[in-house]
Amino acid sequence: MATNQKPFTLRLPPELYEPIASMAERERRSLHNQVLYLLDRAIEAMEDAQDIRDAHLRLRNEETIPFEQALSEIEEQRRSRKA
Repeated sequence: MATNQKPFTLRLPPELYEPIASMAERERRSLHNQVLYLLDRAIEAMEDAQDIRDAHLRLRNEETIPFEQALSEIEEQRRSRKA
């Protein structure tokens, strides 16, 4: 079966493995899929935080734009990341 996923070995200490394995079981995911899910959520949260920092810097530098435009830009950035 062909896949575009990159093989990668990950060694987890027990203090990370146990909660991830427990979450995977509760959510009926494989450990592999749970790790992918958590990584995806973490990356999305980091990107959202960067968007907020960027908006804060714009405000601090008095680069104000209408709220609707700012919201539109953030949504566009999210869509482009998922594409």
